[in-house]
Amino acid sequence: ESIAKDSPFVLHQNNPNPFQQSTIITWDMPNTEVIELEIRDNSGRVVLNKSITSHKGENVLEIDASTLSSTGIYFYTIKSTYGSSTKKMIFMN
Repeated sequence: ESIAKDSPFVLHQNNPNPFQQSTIITWDMPNTEVIELEIRDNSGRVVLNKSITSHKGENVLEIDASTLSSTGIYFYTIKSTYGSSTKKMIFMN
């Protein structure tokens, strides 16, 4: 992770994890801004890249399993003006 320990930006672990049909990603932002969400598979290939208007406070995004190419380990990253943070998620069926 490349954010300061006292940063007001916090990326939480997806829930549920592992997941089958869908999973929820949540993060906390100190201000409204456009962030970038990137999901990569275990080989580093980008399977999703989108800009999202993130609001002050808690933000919630549901990721549907159909977005992902196959079961396995994925890494999701949120990039903001406060830095970036990455977490691992597991898609099973």
